[in-house]
Amino acid sequence: MFHDGFLNFLMIVIMFIFGYGIYKIYFKTVVLFEYEKGIVYKNGEHIKTLGPGKHKIIGKNKTFKKMDIRRRVLNVKPQELPSSDGIGVKVSMVVKYQINDPVMALHNTQSYEDELYSSIQIALRGVISTTEIDNILTERSLFGEKLTAQIAEEVSQFGIKLISADIKDIVIPGDFKKMFAQSVKARKEANAALERARGETAAMRSLANAAKMAESNPNLLYLRIIQMLGESEGNTVSLNLERADKAPIESKG
Repeated sequence: MFHDGFLNFLMIVIMFIFGYGIYKIYFKTVVLFEYEKGIVYKNGEHIKTLGPGKHKIIGKNKTFKKMDIRRRVLNVKPQELPSSDGIGVKVSMVVKYQINDPVMALHNTQSYEDELYSSIQIALRGVISTTEIDNILTERSLFGEKLTAQIAEEVSQFGIKLISADIKDIVIPGDFKKMFAQSVKARKEANAALERARGETAAMRSLANAAKMAESNPNLLYLRIIQMLGESEGNTVSLNLERADKAPIESKG
């Protein structure tokens, strides 16, 4: 009796293990979060892409791969690049991107991140090498727009959506940094001198116009003096204005 009972128990255990093994081979349960996509293959061939939720993958020879599609940040390390006027600058960048098509990202390249990194470096070298150092320092914010527009289409073939590519830091040689600071100072002083000259020219033009008006109508000078006296106090001035009775006009303040 004991022997038969043990054999029955052993048979049940063996059947359970066998059944569990069959279940693991043919039935898989996976859970995907909102920021994930699931790519399902059968015998190495892509058959479908799964969205968020709980899924059962039924069948033999099927494999499954998760892909995080949240926005990512890629820091491009500083690289020394020559400007169009031969000045070496070290430029670093920060790139924001997102996996737009997980299947393309997995199938079209061995490493989509390496492809993006290389594309950024090559594009950055092209932009810096065709730009003078003054423009690099003063128009750095425009480079991000240029690079984004230039690279976006290229990296889209790897399933990548390029969000932004911005210059992070620009490092120039110490000697040139001093020269650039002096150039900026001289430019500001020149602009200030130009503004002063424009102001003086305008003032002289106004005086010349006033002189012509006074020459053609001398009484305007007296009217201007009376206006000024009306704005002040404590003055007594006699003006020799010609009237019908030939008496001077006296103004008391």
